[in-house]
Amino acid sequence: MKYIQSSKNPIVKQWKKLLTKKERDLTRTYIIEGFHLVEEALKQDGVVQELIVVEGVEVPRTFEAESITTVSAEVGSLLADTETTQGIFAI
Repeated sequence: MKYIQSSKNPIVKQWKKLLTKKERDLTRTYIIEGFHLVEEALKQDGVVQELIVVEGVEVPRTFEAESITTVSAEVGSLLADTETTQGIFAI
């Protein structure tokens, strides 16, 4: 499990780019947010590349992904597309 706390991390910068339509179209990759959407994506084999969890957020045991990254609250707020994030994202 990885831990990222800096908003200047190159991985975080790449994730932030996924908030733009141009980058999503270019990479054919999306960032989704929230327990329900992540849960639905995890049900599809091979769809989720990475699970991103804000530190302190409990992840249900059923949420299994090959790559799980824990991020600081600051990074989580940068990735959030909602005002009050649930603290869980998937690529």
